[in-house]
Amino acid sequence: MNEYVSYGERKCETGNTVACNLVVRLRVHGTGGIGEDKKRALAFAMMSCNFGDDEGCGFVHALVDASVRAPGHGITLTAFKLLIPGMSERLAQTIVGSDGTLSSETKMAGYHSLMRSWQNPDGSNAIITFQNGQLVSKAQSGLK
Repeated sequence: MNEYVSYGERKCETGNTVACNLVVRLRVHGTGGIGEDKKRALAFAMMSCNFGDDEGCGFVHALVDASVRAPGHGITLTAFKLLIPGMSERLAQTIVGSDGTLSSETKMAGYHSLMRSWQNPDGSNAIITFQNGQLVSKAQSGLK
């Protein structure tokens, strides 16, 4: 895992704010009690997935603890907290574990906006907006 750690740290040091934000959020919120090396590997994989790397997305899916994902097509508060502005739609869906429901889609003046929602059986939910493939806003109600 050392190659993942050093790569992620180098990207952060060169000003890659997405990589830095992911590492900070993982340190603050954790990922279900995994070790520091695994957190760094996860941050690297998230960064790689964010930039369209299939292998990185597969690594995120493998490393994200099952407790982060809700059963079925729902969303947990832990997964919601890992979602940050600027991350790709694909990475967000990989973290959550499902695509969610497409609530609205608009294409206008060179902008492509999508709003996706996730609903849990208890009524808690999240709505996430993407513009041109990147997360721009998120809201939740009652997530646990």
